[in-house]
Amino acid sequence: MFGFNLVHTKSISRFFLCESEIEYNFWVDYIKTVTGYEDLNETYEIKHQLGEGRYGVVKYCIQKQTGREAAIKIISKNAMDSTAYEHVHNEMEILKVCQHPNIIKLYDILENQEYIYISILNILNYE
Repeated sequence: MFGFNLVHTKSISRFFLCESEIEYNFWVDYIKTVTGYEDLNETYEIKHQLGEGRYGVVKYCIQKQTGREAAIKIISKNAMDSTAYEHVHNEMEILKVCQHPNIIKLYDILENQEYIYISILNILNYE
């Protein structure tokens, strides 16, 4: 038997059993697709750290599918209170609408239970 635990909140979760590895892989892939889950390591080749701040770090990365350079801001949700979390979401909303040569260009946002990943394109090559 193959099993996985689907967690909704800290107090609500459900355990599922599958009869085969094929069935298990089907359900895990399906759940990832419908929830928009992406693994940062599957999407980007993470190179080295560019800097760090109060809530996380910025890493130099290469997007695997396109070969584009990016800086990924990795923000730990556990290190933030609700006000800081709101500020980060405001920053993301502002970056989504800003189009100016002197402002960094937001490319992608990935989020999971522990981290927010903000991908910024067109950075200088730091290697």
